[in-house]
Parts: sequence; C-alpha cells; structure tokens
Amino acid sequence: MKKKDLWIIVAAALCAAALLVGAKFVESKPRQGQLGLPDGATLEFTDVTPTASGRALSWLFASACAEEDAQTQEADAAEADAEEADAAETEPAEADAEEADAGSQEGAAYANLDEETVAALEEWGMEVAESYLIVWMGDYFQPIPLIEKYDGQLLRVARTEADYNVVEIGVNRFDMHEATCPDQVCLTEGEVTLENRNSRLLGSYIICMPNNVVLELKTPEELLDLLAQSTVE
Repeated sequence: MKKKDLWIIVAAALCAAALLVGAKFVESKPRQGQLGLPDGATLEFTDVTPTASGRALSWLFASACAEEDAQTQEADAAEADAEEADAAETEPAEADAEEADAGSQEGAAYANLDEETVAALEEWGMEVAESYLIVWMGDYFQPIPLIEKYDGQLLRVARTEADYNVVEIGVNRFDMHEATCPDQVCLTEGEVTLENRNSRLLGSYIICMPNNVVLELKTPEELLDLLAQSTVE
C-alpha cells in the first residue's frame, strides 16, 4: 500500500470518528441554556462580496470630469437638475415599491406561522422567520433568523481573537465557511437546511468541538420552547 493511500485512509477514519462523536453529542445535547454570549465572545456579520460605496464612485466620477470646460460643466449641472427633478417624481413610487417588497418578504415569513407563534416571537424580540440558526457557545446561545435580510452574508463567531468560526448564512440554511480549529472537520459536515435536517447524520447540527461552537437549525416553535426553558443574561 502506498504511503499516500495510507494517509487518505487515516484521514477518512478520523473524519468518520469525529462525525460519530458528534452524533453522540447531538443525542445528549441539553435542550436549555442561557440566552446571551459568554465573556469575550462576539458575533459579527460581514458581506460576502463588498461593493464600492456611492461616495467612492462619485469621487471617481468627479476626478474623471475635473478637466471639463465651463460649457460642459453647465451642461452637467443642467442634467443633474433634470435628474433631481425626475428623482423627486419617482421617489414616492420607488418608496412604495420597496415598502411593498418588504411587506411581501415579511408576509412570506409569516405565511406558515399562526398568529400566536408570531406574537410570541415578537414578545421575545425576535424577527419572524421560518427557521433560525442557533449559535451555541458552551451553555450560551444566540438565535439568528434565516431570512432574506441576511442572505449572502457571513457570520463570524469568535470565542477569542484567535479561535473563531465563520458561518455562511442563507434563507432557511447555513454552512460552515471557515474555522480556526486544527482538524477542520466542521467544514466537511455539509450544509444544514430546513429540508435536509431530518436526513443528515448530524441532523440540525454542525459541530466544531475544538472551538466549542455548535450551530443548530430550529423552527420557530422549537426556538420558543428553547427560550421558555432558558435563562436570560
């Protein structure tokens, strides 16, 4: 047997062992905890693909036009006035469209929930969603709604500056994107979705044992059960 093949077999065995240990952990995971963060821990959202700001683009445009003569500048000023007038006319319509879009997204989140569940979530100060990412750090937990608002963002979960995990967020789904743990097993555990959580080996969980970070997907009803049994920091 080649040395390379042996290393592959050993790595696969270690990965399988870690998953089995994780499965045992899931079976014994306590269903209560403390809402909040342990001392020194942080949660921080960041965009996957940062975009240039309007201010930066305006500066580039101004620099490119700096050498225009007075006549061109007057034409630009007139065009700007016309655009401003158009914007003033279209702004109310755009605002109404944005409000309608926000309302449709909110309606989608409410669609499968009864009024009592929605009221209970709002009483806890939670954004209404079909599912939630629960970030466990030891006995502490923080819920993150898996909604359109956070789609395409990364969540940095840091126990310390050196020990952290980065979670990719989507609508009703999440995946481990990056981790500082030595074995990197959590990166191989796959995406958790509302649809696949009942068929995965680890169910609703992604587990990073070295960093003591556990990610769990919960429905609104399951989150309310957890909150009801929890203590608040």
